[in-house]
Amino acid sequence: MTLVSRTVVSMLAAVALTFGAAVGASAAPAEPAATKPSVSFTLVSSKRQAGQSFKVRYSTKNVRSGYKVELQRTFGTSGTFKKIASLKANTSTTATSTTPGMGKYRVRVVVKSKSGTVVAKTASKTLYSFEWVSLAELTNRKTSTVDINGSLFRYAFHTYYTDYTRVVALDRSTCRRVSLQAVNTDHEGVTGALQVVQERRDPVTVALPQNVIQSTATSLNLGAAVQINVKTGDPIGSYADAYVNGKLEVLERRRRALTADGYPAPADRGRRPSITSCAGTSPDVPGRGLRSP
Repeated sequence: MTLVSRTVVSMLAAVALTFGAAVGASAAPAEPAATKPSVSFTLVSSKRQAGQSFKVRYSTKNVRSGYKVELQRTFGTSGTFKKIASLKANTSTTATSTTPGMGKYRVRVVVKSKSGTVVAKTASKTLYSFEWVSLAELTNRKTSTVDINGSLFRYAFHTYYTDYTRVVALDRSTCRRVSLQAVNTDHEGVTGALQVVQERRDPVTVALPQNVIQSTATSLNLGAAVQINVKTGDPIGSYADAYVNGKLEVLERRRRALTADGYPAPADRGRRPSITSCAGTSPDVPGRGLRSP
């Protein structure tokens, strides 16, 4: 082979190698970096009764095969997050879970890898859980009954005062609703009244005609002071009795112990009174503090 021929062959080989490398590069491009999972959610119903279901709306993207999506809430005083429901990956939908016992909880959605490591999570949101608690239990009073037109009415509070008497005073209340029943047994036909006075709302007053059981249900402002009062309306003050019973939907059950007459129980006497969440009460004496005009 002549020198010229060898040179031509070498040039053709070089061209072939260059073309092959170019073709290979276009046929197998570099793999892009994996996209990280993302998750978002909204707590649709943040204030629920214990035992009811609450709903969340969530969205997840780029969740790999084998990864898990979980709905979590806090447990215990340490506030440790634990799974309460398994959710779907790579979708936008809703899910429900059962509201735990009364209190405040944090809820969030997380994505976990195959090893269980949290690789994506949302900010947590607060879930409020309420329960109905009787007026007698909250104030540590004993209940009794009175005959009203041949039927027994069970009550937790009784007074014979003409002017408003404080049934219960709630300081920075964690109650959101109150349901009350009351009756006035004025033998002279004078009308009494049941009253719910709030720090941030107009008072609610229900007339109590003689021997007629009246009921009322009122929403309360969380964190505001509330007071429930009752009066017989009897100008003489010796021929009438007013009786009250009811229940409150509460977030917490903290309170100090009281005897049936409304005074601190013997074990609590001499101690500094605690700030109560939903049942700081006074003795059965004419009410002071929050009053309507």
